[in-house]
Amino acid sequence: MKRPGMQKGSTQKAATSEMLRRIVLAWDPDYTKLTPAESKELEKAMSGEYYDADDIDWEHLERYTD
Repeated sequence: MKRPGMQKGSTQKAATSEMLRRIVLAWDPDYTKLTPAESKELEKAMSGEYYDADDIDWEHLERYTD
């Protein structure tokens, strides 16, 4: 799609952006899939391996270090 006044680099950038947009939409049209790393983090969080922010004493964080 050429537009008057656009440089060749601008056209390539626009085409690349459109291609990436289509790839993302094809991979996940709702943007809801987790990556493998995100899935592992979510499993840890749901199994209680993380602290809830309300349970942390933010004034004395040294209590949580090894």
